[in-house]
Amino acid sequence: MKQILNLALVALALIQTVFPAEQLLAQDNSRGVAVVDTTPAQASSDRFVVAVIGIDDYQYWPKLDNAVQDALGTANVLTEKFGFVTPIPPLLNKEATKAQIEHLVEDKLRSVLREDDNLVLLFAGHGHTRVDRVGNSDHETGYLVPVGAQVGSAEQWSQYIEIDALLKEISTLPARHILVVLDSCHSGFALSGAHKLRALPRYEQSLHRQVSRKVVTSARRDEQALDKGPIAGHSLFTGALVDGLDRSLADLDDSEFITSSEIGLYLQQTVGRHSDSRQTPDFGFFYLDDRGEMVIPIAIGNTLDALKRRAFSALKRGEFVELERILSKVRRQDYTGPQLQYLEYRQNLAKRQTETAYLNITDLKEMDWSEGTIPLSRHDVRELVVRARFWQAFLNLPEGGFPLEVTFTAGADAQHLQPVKPIKVGGSTGYEIGSGEYIQLQITNPTSDTWHVYMIDIDQDGRINPIPLWQSDTQFEGLAGGLTEGSYTFKHGDSGPGVSEFRLFASRKRIHELLSPPSTAARGVLSPLDESYAAGVKVKSLIYRAVPRDVRVGVGNP
Repeated sequence: MKQILNLALVALALIQTVFPAEQLLAQDNSRGVAVVDTTPAQASSDRFVVAVIGIDDYQYWPKLDNAVQDALGTANVLTEKFGFVTPIPPLLNKEATKAQIEHLVEDKLRSVLREDDNLVLLFAGHGHTRVDRVGNSDHETGYLVPVGAQVGSAEQWSQYIEIDALLKEISTLPARHILVVLDSCHSGFALSGAHKLRALPRYEQSLHRQVSRKVVTSARRDEQALDKGPIAGHSLFTGALVDGLDRSLADLDDSEFITSSEIGLYLQQTVGRHSDSRQTPDFGFFYLDDRGEMVIPIAIGNTLDALKRRAFSALKRGEFVELERILSKVRRQDYTGPQLQYLEYRQNLAKRQTETAYLNITDLKEMDWSEGTIPLSRHDVRELVVRARFWQAFLNLPEGGFPLEVTFTAGADAQHLQPVKPIKVGGSTGYEIGSGEYIQLQITNPTSDTWHVYMIDIDQDGRINPIPLWQSDTQFEGLAGGLTEGSYTFKHGDSGPGVSEFRLFASRKRIHELLSPPSTAARGVLSPLDESYAAGVKVKSLIYRAVPRDVRVGVGNP
């Protein structure tokens, strides 16, 4: 390999990193090493360049599902939102041979890059590892796997791309800032000869001027990189990368800039959390780094359309703190349309500011808006005007003092339900289920008193639905002390990702208005329930997020 290997090619090569052949053959949904390198912007004349490599259809290695889409999705968000250019077409599937990857780095990138350019190079594919016994110790070498590399008895190490050698060649490219991103199993080998970063460097103007060579790996050297994640069509790692850039979540200090180190730290935190620490990205700097940073301006992400898109995405994930931050920016642009009213309705409902939520939905009802701009129909909005008012006394109650124990169970069918481990959903403790799964609540009364328990469901689109909780006489007689009983089995609709909420209400007295909710027609003439109805009622919220079934933490992933 030539000494002047192109930066873009290096990033591509790094993504395939180290993964033992026998182990990889048994893991159809795992990756090889992935590397990303990003460089701070200098001046308006400086270019931001992105080059990507993605391989799904390997000739001899197990096929992957999302590597090509990962490569293209990364390129798309960088070009559409941040103004990156793609002077070199992506290397995908059969085009991603060892010769073509090396040609990309050594020749193509070197010929198009300029001294003050910023380069992001992404590789998504398999990684591989070789272990050599030298004296009394083992020496491990990490590789990226090109499309035509063989495996098993026909394996030849010369068919792979050594990660460290590739990074060394990339480091000599003329760009001022380079960020290499590797999405592959055991990609942490890219940092074997590099220096890891654990803290976010303080932003200074000088960071733009100093050379940077940064690398982000999708997993540590002893970890696999999952090929599926909560964002459809992407691996867990690259999905987080695309989402973090698209919604500016990687701007950790709200500076309106995203640095290469912020990208690394954001991915480390986000992927580690979503994988339950089974996959932990790493980041650091490699050859010829001079402690600079690639700095990507995100002003373009603050257009009204971009802000509304980010707001709906935050809502879908239940991230209400982020939603409030984005809505404040939307308001500063003097937008008062139906999407803002809907988003504020959801925000105020979650914050239990029910009077304001009612005003939001009432204003929305009177607005001129076309169906499809929000996930509700005109009929839904008319219903909500009535329901938000009628149930206001209960919806306004704060959570706390709930006397009963609740176990949240879920499963692919009603006969195979298992307890779901609590996780963080936005800023709250909640649960994660697969879209279309069944849910049941196991409720235990540890007290000596009989408690009546009722439920209002707030679905992922904001509809308010008081629904029966029990399958037996418990609905009318209450749950006696010392007993455990399961609720109805509820099926989550196949409506895609989103956050819903069960609100449970416990009372020592029977509440007929919750026991037998009035009909839709009747609600139109009823006044809001008096606050006395809610006196002595204790509340518990169960927030749950639906994700694609095969990517739920602990379910369906190898």
